[in-house]
Amino acid sequence: MYLLKRLILIDSYKPGTLQEVRLDGHTNLNGVNGAGKTTLLRLIPLFFGERPGRLVPKSRVTESFAKHYLPNESSYIIFEYQRNDQICMTVIYASPNEEGLCYRFVDKGFDSNDFLNKRSDNTLYPVSCRDFKRHFEMLKIQFSNQITSCSDYRTVIQNLPHKKGVELRHLISRYSFCDGSSGRRLKDIEKIISGMLMRSTNFSNLREMLVNCIDENRESIALETKMDTLADWHKEYSAFQKTEAERGKASDLNRLQNDLAQIELDLGELHKRLSYLLNSNNKEKTQQEEIKAINENKLEDIKTEWDKQEQTLKSKLAEIKAELEQSEYQIKTLENERDEWARHDIQTKNLLCSRLDDIKQSLEKEKDEHQKLLAHVQDIDAEFKRRKAEKEKDFDKQHHKFEIQIKNSHTELAESKAKATRETEVKKETLRRNNDKEKDSIHLLISELREQLGVLNGKMAEIQPDPILLTSRDSKIENQHDLLEQKQSVELEIKSIESEQRGNQSKVNNIISERNKQEKKKLIIEEGIKQLHLQLNADENTVIGFLRDKKPEWTTNIAKVINPELLLREDLEPALQEKNNGLYGLNLNLELLTADVAADEESLRVKIAEFEQQLQQLKLVDEEYASQLVSLETEKTKLAKKYKEQELKRGQIQTKLNKLRDELYSLKQQIERSKKDKKNILVQQKKELDEQIKQTESKLNHLKQQLKTDLDRFNNELALNIRTLTTVVSQQIKNSNESIDDLDKLKIKELTQLETHRLKSLAERKVDPETVTDLEAKIESLKSELIKAQKAGQEVEKYQRWLDINWSQYSKRQEKSREFSSLKQETEDQLSTNKNLFLQQREKINQEVNKAQHLITQLDKSIGTINNLLEHLQNYPKQSKQVVSFDQSHTLALLQSNYRKLTEQYKTQRKALVQLISHFKRVLSFSPGTRPASYCAAIETEIGLDGDEKEWLSHILNWYDSRYKEDERFLITQADLFGSTIRNYQQALERFDRGVDSLSRRLATHIDRDLCTNHLA
Repeated sequence: MYLLKRLILIDSYKPGTLQEVRLDGHTNLNGVNGAGKTTLLRLIPLFFGERPGRLVPKSRVTESFAKHYLPNESSYIIFEYQRNDQICMTVIYASPNEEGLCYRFVDKGFDSNDFLNKRSDNTLYPVSCRDFKRHFEMLKIQFSNQITSCSDYRTVIQNLPHKKGVELRHLISRYSFCDGSSGRRLKDIEKIISGMLMRSTNFSNLREMLVNCIDENRESIALETKMDTLADWHKEYSAFQKTEAERGKASDLNRLQNDLAQIELDLGELHKRLSYLLNSNNKEKTQQEEIKAINENKLEDIKTEWDKQEQTLKSKLAEIKAELEQSEYQIKTLENERDEWARHDIQTKNLLCSRLDDIKQSLEKEKDEHQKLLAHVQDIDAEFKRRKAEKEKDFDKQHHKFEIQIKNSHTELAESKAKATRETEVKKETLRRNNDKEKDSIHLLISELREQLGVLNGKMAEIQPDPILLTSRDSKIENQHDLLEQKQSVELEIKSIESEQRGNQSKVNNIISERNKQEKKKLIIEEGIKQLHLQLNADENTVIGFLRDKKPEWTTNIAKVINPELLLREDLEPALQEKNNGLYGLNLNLELLTADVAADEESLRVKIAEFEQQLQQLKLVDEEYASQLVSLETEKTKLAKKYKEQELKRGQIQTKLNKLRDELYSLKQQIERSKKDKKNILVQQKKELDEQIKQTESKLNHLKQQLKTDLDRFNNELALNIRTLTTVVSQQIKNSNESIDDLDKLKIKELTQLETHRLKSLAERKVDPETVTDLEAKIESLKSELIKAQKAGQEVEKYQRWLDINWSQYSKRQEKSREFSSLKQETEDQLSTNKNLFLQQREKINQEVNKAQHLITQLDKSIGTINNLLEHLQNYPKQSKQVVSFDQSHTLALLQSNYRKLTEQYKTQRKALVQLISHFKRVLSFSPGTRPASYCAAIETEIGLDGDEKEWLSHILNWYDSRYKEDERFLITQADLFGSTIRNYQQALERFDRGVDSLSRRLATHIDRDLCTNHLA
């Protein structure tokens, strides 16, 4: 039992609702106007395979069926039906990608829960048609594949004959609405249902059903052809036209293929250049690491060397300082001793010491005098004169001795001054010579530094970039000129090919035009041959057949006046009359007229032979045209291939030009950067040279200042020595003058005393006790003075020994102290110079190390970036070349820019290619059962459902390059076959119509005769 049970609408023309109508019994639809009763009734023919466009014809006013009944992706029309013991349903929804409907058969009854899904908050929502397959697979419900053709759905539901494979037969046996195993069909039931429910029909539909019934029973007219129906040819033709309408996009597909091939080639070049850059960066990183290690070792070496130098110089400086301190201490000790001796009044003690012998003699004399005075008291006056003369002599002698000492002191002072001056001048001259040598070396160094500064200024005035970059730029500019010339020659070649293509196309058009003319002639001739054959082979139902059979002499009379178009008519019902020579009661002289060619069978055969000969000639001409077209088509194919090659070549040259432009721009940036870096290096070198010149000039000024300081020190020391010597000699002279004054006073005193004693002695002429007492007192005084003189002599001797042993070292120790001071200064200067040199070297090496480390960090970052790019490039197809250019212009920034540009282009072109491939797959498979759809299915079988777009690409291009010609030839052949068959069919229909009309008239005549007979009776 087959029964349509329910109609269900989900989210249809009443949004957000589920409508259900039971169809298995009596159903009453009522409601106000506009409630949707007619809208609902229109859906029932849809189940039986009616086209949606006939249910709701699209116009400017009304919406299409899909937009009206299935406005959303969650909109469904569901028919539940029963076939024997099986409950099935048909699910209909709008196609998500284009206009039209999609059909699916489901092997179970309707359940609203099957079409609902849960959100995260447990609320329900309708399942989208895009997720229908996945949702029903998750529910483990059996369902068919999606059917996008209404005719395929009608074939399944009505169990119609088809040639579309096992899958459709399986669907018919499982889901058809009739018993297919017994050969039952429901053909044209959708027209009957539509006419019933829509309350409208037309004669064409009824006639079409009648013809189908007659055609199926094979009891009357048959359209014999190699195809099942004319609709199949129309379907093939529509599919072919649809594919040909997209031929323009095939060139886009070809262009996309070339663009993608070029991009893949560019990606392969980019991959190799990135690999080269990675190797270059790794090598440079290794070099920088080696440079860093060498500089670090250098830094350790100079640090170790500086530590040794510093330790040596500091030890030497400590020794010098110790020696200097000891020398200064000794000098200070000598000066303190000198000051101490100066406080001892050595000059007075020296004078006292010098009088030691006199004091001894005076003491002896006084002792003798004392003895004489006691022994002799005679000749006192003479004695006193003698004594006076002796005293004067002694005093003069002592006075002369003091004068000699003063003179010697002046002489010694002059000699000491001259000696000190000479020694100071020698030292000053030595210092000047040494200073001049250092100044000469510094002046020479300054001259060299200023010469280097001049060279640097010259370099800064004309900074030249890296010669490798300039050479690379010149070679690339030369390559650019060569590529521009190649591009110009290729463009000229393309223009030449286009001109040849236009000429070739013009020839093709001319030949096609001539062929069309020949085809028209051929059709006319074939029509004439056909007409002649009809006349030659006419049966007795026609006029000409009747005349040939019943009236052989008709060629002499009737054939001369009858309209030739009436000869093949079968509805004129010719009949013989008694008056054979008359024509409707009129006699004519027909000797002057000629009979139609149809009256002479031999003439018909001759004319048919002439027509066939003309057809043969036309066939030969057509074959010649076909041969020319084939050759022109071959030439066209060659030109197209050549044009494609030249276009590809031009695209490759343009790509190379674009790359060269980018590389030249990169080289320009690198040249500017190289100039900038060199300028920075030169500025840094100039700054260092200026600093060195400044330090050298400062050192020169320091030397001048040091010379002036040393000269001032020497002058001060000389002045100090002269002042010291002058002070000492002045003190000696002063002491000598004081001694002379004391001697003069003593002389006066003694002479006065002697004179007094002489006067007393002479006056008394006897020994005076006071004289003796005085003499004894004097002797005691002389003894006391002798003791003082002896002590003074010892002290003077000790002072002299100090002068000879200690003070004599004073100048040497001063010289030694000055030497140690100078050596200390030199050592400190050397320590400072070496330290500054070490700091400069360390700073320079640290800069090199930091520079190397900075480069290593940059290289690590670049290597990481390159590895990421190489890793990402693994996801893209590439075509490798044997030789890829790589130079300084291919920087990471340029390659990154190329990577972004190429990958973006690849994604864009790939997306466009995928869309075009999908479009062409839809175009080819638009009409199932046609040759394009079969070709598409064969490709799908060959490469699988998950085949790559590139595999589809070659097959699609093959269709538009050559494969379409088979379909074109097939359609032309079938069109020719249909032309002749349809003409035969049309003539058969005409004969059928004439037979029906004749039968009607005969029936009417018989009915009238019977009516008259009955009336008479």
